[in-house]
Amino acid sequence: MAGLSLLAWLAGCNLERSIPLNLPPYERQLFVECYLEPGQPYRLALQESVGFLDPPELPVVTGAQVRITHQGETVVLAERVVADSVQQKAYNYVADALVPANYTDDFILEIVDERGRRLKARTRLLPPIAIDSLNYRFDSRDSAALLLVRFQDPPRQANFYRYITHKGGRLRPGTREQDFELTDRLFDGQLAALGSGFNYVRGDTLTATLYHIDQAYFNFLETAEDAFFANTSPFNQPAVIKSNVEGGLGIFTGLSYTRRRLIIPK
Repeated sequence: MAGLSLLAWLAGCNLERSIPLNLPPYERQLFVECYLEPGQPYRLALQESVGFLDPPELPVVTGAQVRITHQGETVVLAERVVADSVQQKAYNYVADALVPANYTDDFILEIVDERGRRLKARTRLLPPIAIDSLNYRFDSRDSAALLLVRFQDPPRQANFYRYITHKGGRLRPGTREQDFELTDRLFDGQLAALGSGFNYVRGDTLTATLYHIDQAYFNFLETAEDAFFANTSPFNQPAVIKSNVEGGLGIFTGLSYTRRRLIIPK
C-alpha cells in the first residue's frame, strides 16, 4: 500500500518544467550544393540556412547571379528548376552548357545574391576509377546471392569514394540499396573489394556506381550524416557540416564515376 500511495502522489505532481533557451540571433547564410558531372549540364541548388528553432525547410534563394568559370570561359546559370532523380536533388540554377571532362584545371564558382552576399568556391574533377569486375555469389544453399565489386585503387595518394547500388532496371530513390563513403586507408594501391549481404535472387537486375570523390565532399557527406542524426534527438551531440565554400555553407565538387550493371540469370 505504501508503494501505491507513493505512485499516486507522484502522479499528482506536475513533473513538467519549461526550460527557456536563450539562443543568440541566428544570421542566415547562403547554402549551396553544386555537383559537376562530366557531360551533363551545370546545375546548382541555392538556398538559405535557418536557425535551430526555425522550420527545417531551407528557403530557396531567388534573383542571384551565379557563374562558373573554367579555363577562362564563364558559364552563367539561369534561374530554372530541374529535378535529378538519380541524385535525389532539385536544382534552381542551371545552364544548357555541358561540364567538360577536364581533370587538370579548376572550376571556380561565384555567387552574388540580391542582398549583396557573396559566395565563392573552387574545385577540380577527379578521374573516374574503373570497376574491375562486378559479380554475384550464391550462398551454400544456392538460394540467395550477394553482389561483389572490385576496383584498383591508385597507389601513393589518398583516395575517397562513394559507392551506391540499385536493384531493378531504373536508378530511382526507391531502388537504392547501398550508399556509403569510404577511404583507401586500408587498401592503398590494392585491388579493393566491396560486397553486400545475401539480399538477391535469380532474375534480379543490379547496378553498381563507384564515385571517385575529393576529401571535401567526403567530409561534407560524413558531417551531413552526423548533423542529420544529431537533429533526431535532443540528447545527441550537435554536429557542424564541413563545407568547402567561402562566404556561406555547402559543397561545390565533381561527380566522376563508373557504373556497371548485371542480371543474375534465372
